[in-house]
Amino acid sequence: MDDEINCWNCGADLSQLPQPFSRKEECPGCSKEVRVCKMCIFYDPKLHNSCKEPVADRVNDKERANFCDYFKVKSGAYCEGGNNSDAMKGLSDLFGGVAVSSSPSSGDAKKKLEDLFK
Repeated sequence: MDDEINCWNCGADLSQLPQPFSRKEECPGCSKEVRVCKMCIFYDPKLHNSCKEPVADRVNDKERANFCDYFKVKSGAYCEGGNNSDAMKGLSDLFGGVAVSSSPSSGDAKKKLEDLFK
């Protein structure tokens, strides 16, 4: 294949692994299974069954290895999560500009809880 194949979880290069992936094959970078729905060209989370293949059996956990006969490895399966600042800004805008903290301290949370009962 011309396109680089990367782990769906950590982005490690998987081009050195034997193809087709066996069900027990793991990523050398993060030890996650690689023959998973998220590594397949038919995977589409926007669809009801998350699969473009209409006759494929339903797989509940898209991050676990399975026995799907339609599995075909997809390049570009890795989607870097990065930071959540855009999502947090969207939430802030949605709720009237209220600042949303991504990691409130336990002291702040306790104080806010106690203030509710004053």
